[in-house]
Amino acid sequence: MAIGQGLRDAGQGKILTVELGGAYKTHPDLPSLDIFRDLDRNLRRFGVRDLVEIIPGRPDALSTIRRVRRMLQPKTIKLLVADLDGCVGRDFWVYEPFMADNCLLVFDDYLSPGSDKGPPTKAFVDRSIARGLVEDLGVYEWGTWFGRLRRRPTELERARWAPLDFLGSSGALRVASWRFKKWLRTGRYYPPHDM
Repeated sequence: MAIGQGLRDAGQGKILTVELGGAYKTHPDLPSLDIFRDLDRNLRRFGVRDLVEIIPGRPDALSTIRRVRRMLQPKTIKLLVADLDGCVGRDFWVYEPFMADNCLLVFDDYLSPGSDKGPPTKAFVDRSIARGLVEDLGVYEWGTWFGRLRRRPTELERARWAPLDFLGSSGALRVASWRFKKWLRTGRYYPPHDM
């Protein structure tokens, strides 16, 4: 809602949000029986529904990536916010080709004691800072990391780093090596659930 209101005040911009949907009955602050319905209702309530395109699905699904690419053309991503499963490395590598120079990055759960999402998020961010790919702008409310794309990776760096970052230090995702080889050779990512 806040980003949408900022875009409204600036008089430009659009939000593409990739959402899994479903229900989250046990959320401590904002429980939901229908995430899509509640999101739509809140966007309308705050007067920003016309600025937001909701894309249902996983961020790494080939169909989602294709839809995002189609909707972006000829524009690029200027702000990437990742808050799903702690696999921000996967999201970074999937969407980095679409990012504008100096794209702002926001990754939730960088500091998240007791969360299984915190360690892989922190590990990816710290590696990316050390590699010189991103600039650290700080950690703010609720352990959320803010940064900026500093430079584009070379093809050699992509080949070396993307497989590790896709998997994450927790091994949360199991992606077969042939998918990496195909992705590196063709530039297209084939996630398991789209095969």
